[in-house]
Amino acid sequence: MNVVVIGAIAYACSIVIGIIAWRRSVHLGRWHHAAYATACAGTLLALVVDFHAALLLPALSLSVLPFWSGRTRIHRVIGLAGSSGYLYVFLT
Repeated sequence: MNVVVIGAIAYACSIVIGIIAWRRSVHLGRWHHAAYATACAGTLLALVVDFHAALLLPALSLSVLPFWSGRTRIHRVIGLAGSSGYLYVFLT
C-alpha cells in the first residue's frame, strides 16, 4: 500500500502544478513534465507491486493525456478523472 501512496502523491503533485499553471496562466512545463514522469513511474510501480484494478484508471489517463494540449478542457477532465482511481483504492 505504501507504493500506492507514493504514486498518488506524485499524481496529485502533477495535478496541482497543472492547475496552478492553468489558473495563473504561467508556464510551468518543466515542473509539470517532471511531475508527470514521476506520476507515470509511481503508477506503474503501484500496478506492479500492489495491483488493484482501479489503478488502471490513472494508468490509462496518464497514457492518453499527451494527446491533448494542456490548454484544453479534455486534458483537465482526463487528469482529474484518473485521480478517482486512486481515490477508489483508498476508500476500499
